[in-house]
Amino acid sequence: MSKTPDAIQKLSNLQQDEILEDGADFGLTPTNMTRLKKIVQLCQRMDNEVDFRTVSGKTGKQVKDGAKSIYDALESLNRGSGDLPRGQRNLQEGMGKVFEASGIILATAGSDTAHQHIERIKKLESEAKNLLDSVSDTKK
Repeated sequence: MSKTPDAIQKLSNLQQDEILEDGADFGLTPTNMTRLKKIVQLCQRMDNEVDFRTVSGKTGKQVKDGAKSIYDALESLNRGSGDLPRGQRNLQEGMGKVFEASGIILATAGSDTAHQHIERIKKLESEAKNLLDSVSDTKK
């Protein structure tokens, strides 16, 4: 049994309709909601496919910290703590970390070939960049 980091497990367990409700509440556009769902799906894949005992060093820490940032951001935005900019910043930083590190982790997880993982991650990374750009745009 792999020891999946708590935050990745929590993100993995988020229901799609929960994300839609919460995201709409804190002003994410439908496009951004789709991107956020992709991150949740990515966490579900990591939860199912990756033995985190074999993931060490900087990459493991990065994806764990990233997932925690995303989860914490969703929690604080959901609570309506009034600290929207900080919540959005955490979301942005967390997504960046998760996308970057998950590519390496999934590429070595091996249920598909590394090549397929890398192609999929490249697509996800461009989605993440689009989301980060649009989150930044809404703050201006």
